[in-house]
Amino acid sequence: MSPGLKNGILVVVLILIVAGAAWFFAKGDEERDLPDTDASVTTWKCFKCGKDIKLTAKQLDEWSHNPDKVRFDPDKSAKQMVFKCPDCQTFDVVRSKFDKICKVYFCFVDPDGRMQEPPMCPEKKKLYGGG
Repeated sequence: MSPGLKNGILVVVLILIVAGAAWFFAKGDEERDLPDTDASVTTWKCFKCGKDIKLTAKQLDEWSHNPDKVRFDPDKSAKQMVFKCPDCQTFDVVRSKFDKICKVYFCFVDPDGRMQEPPMCPEKKKLYGGG
């Protein structure tokens, strides 16, 4: 093979590599497409009015990047992600837990990130006395 042909092949290979890399980075990350299915749902609850809010992974990502829906308070945001309640319009929506016995969702932390004592659903608190 002549040196000119080798150099030509090398140039073509380099162009293909650069074009492939540019296409790969330009098309975006397909894994970034978050699921919008029931299997990806997390449940959140308004600490103030008690509304249950179910968010898919895609909705959660959208809410967490929307300044109208997520609280951006440097002193509090580091402790807990808090969303704005669509019903009472306050920043009191926190992640909730499901009580398998009482079959209800409940807030185990307040919007400032403080654990609720005792950390149990309201029905058990009434039954066992606490809070």
